[in-house]
Amino acid sequence: MKMESRKFALKVPLSLLVFAGRLALWSRNESSLEHLLWLDSTDAAALLQFSAAPREPAEVAKAVGVEYNSEFERLIDKLVQHRILSEHITDCDEPFYPLYSPGIKKGDAVCLVESDALGSHIVRDIANGIMMSGLLGENPLSGANFGGTQGFRVRFRRDALDRLIKLMPWTQPYFDKILDENVARHFSASRLENSQPNAFYLNALVIPPGRGTGLHVDTLQDLQTKPSLVSVLYLETVPSGGLLYLCDASWPVGLVNPRPGMIVHFRGDLTHGVTNTPSSSVVRFSLVCEQYCLNEQKIALCPKLELVIR
Repeated sequence: MKMESRKFALKVPLSLLVFAGRLALWSRNESSLEHLLWLDSTDAAALLQFSAAPREPAEVAKAVGVEYNSEFERLIDKLVQHRILSEHITDCDEPFYPLYSPGIKKGDAVCLVESDALGSHIVRDIANGIMMSGLLGENPLSGANFGGTQGFRVRFRRDALDRLIKLMPWTQPYFDKILDENVARHFSASRLENSQPNAFYLNALVIPPGRGTGLHVDTLQDLQTKPSLVSVLYLETVPSGGLLYLCDASWPVGLVNPRPGMIVHFRGDLTHGVTNTPSSSVVRFSLVCEQYCLNEQKIALCPKLELVIR
């Protein structure tokens, strides 16, 4: 089949780089993961066309105002070889889209996605428990990063976990999941501490339609210490937008496409944020727990159990 009659589309979300006035992206071919592809204005314009929907190369060339010739075909062939474009796009609804980052080695544990961690009835019970608790109000997580959102926060030590669950019994299935030894084992080979977390920061996050959060690093325990691990349960999500964006310093690591019942665990030193939701959507609702491994001096300053609402 001739190339001009075949249809291609972006295989996955891409991270574009800008350096010295030029655009580039990383190859997604396993044999050349560290290969940087430089783009000129025509290449970038073509990529934008393929991002909208599956398109024929000749149709894309016409849309960007260039001649469809062998040079344009070589561009398409190069993008296919580097797994940027594909003819076999069946569903762009993957739970996690990894993005190449030079600071992350292959096999590094940076994110664990449990797509169906909790059943729909448990998710509904947790959501109802939060809504009926009377705790939701203006988000105590102040600043521009969380403007317009709702929530509450609980700071506590591990020896107060049973007491917290008695106060909020709907959290039991959540803590059973996030404190499971298999989660700790997944991250044990990475840069995380091998010790068990001894302090936690629990918060609910309700993002209204048309909003997101800014990029930030969690240090909510004492405004200095980064957590070992952050675990997020999604209670309500939106059909598009509201993705969790993960970065290692300034380098993108991946995008999480949340769905109700999904639990995502990610390394606590990662910068992260939530992309804007559609203005016509429902709220995006999640329960977040930062897990800390504090030394004796820091754990002594952590309250046994502290609830903050507004």
